[in-house]
Amino acid sequence: MLAAPASTPGFSPLQSHARRLDHLSRGVVDLLHPPGLSPGAAASGISLPTMEAIMTVTVNGTLTIKIINGRNGDFAVGDLSTSIGQFSVKDAVLEQFAAGTYTGQFVIEEIYPWSYSTRGRSVIEVRARLADLLIDDEGDAKELERDAEPDPADERPLGMAPAPAPDLVQPADPMPTPASADVADEADRPDGEVPPALINVFGDELAGMIAGRHPVKLDSTADRLRFRAQRDRLKAELDYGFVPDDQTWYPKESETYLSYLERRGSSR
Repeated sequence: MLAAPASTPGFSPLQSHARRLDHLSRGVVDLLHPPGLSPGAAASGISLPTMEAIMTVTVNGTLTIKIINGRNGDFAVGDLSTSIGQFSVKDAVLEQFAAGTYTGQFVIEEIYPWSYSTRGRSVIEVRARLADLLIDDEGDAKELERDAEPDPADERPLGMAPAPAPDLVQPADPMPTPASADVADEADRPDGEVPPALINVFGDELAGMIAGRHPVKLDSTADRLRFRAQRDRLKAELDYGFVPDDQTWYPKESETYLSYLERRGSSR
């Protein structure tokens, strides 16, 4: 998040800030989208990406994740500090992480400016969209923050209709029933049958893996509210734990998860 600089002659402070932000983002984007290949380079056999090629850049950095309570429940946002700059990260994959600091390698696929209004003020920030993140270490969690910024689930591209009012918001699918309902009629179900409530939330493949107490990896490209419902179900009702190292959910009784807890305890 950037502080507003002094205004440029002929422009308001907000316009000046936007112009400087545009120059900054263009400079960093050059790292991801380098100039095209010249005819001379092609003749010499050098192969370089063109402007149309989508590239990524991998940087070491520290990601600070905070949990905010909003109208859709708790959501996660991050601030990424790297050698090429500081960026806001609002990717859905962060929803699985606990609040705290995470160091490692971050694969950035896009850098772009974004603005929003909150508490009567306008905020302009440079965002990074991550293709992947490889966590080496994690720090202690921070306290829950409330209404510090908008929920990314409510953001929409220009031209789309506004989101419905909070009391009209409906989940993508019926809300999951309590975990006790999954096992209440266990004796009446044939061996190996997956509870319908699990299929409703996770789909056939993931539900089958969860019913068999196997590790699962959620799809962060799914609808964001559905993604959160899956996360909450795993964490609060199905006795699964998240391991940031490989971004996978494991049964809490598994050796992998117990080993992760042991590593965390010894690193403090």
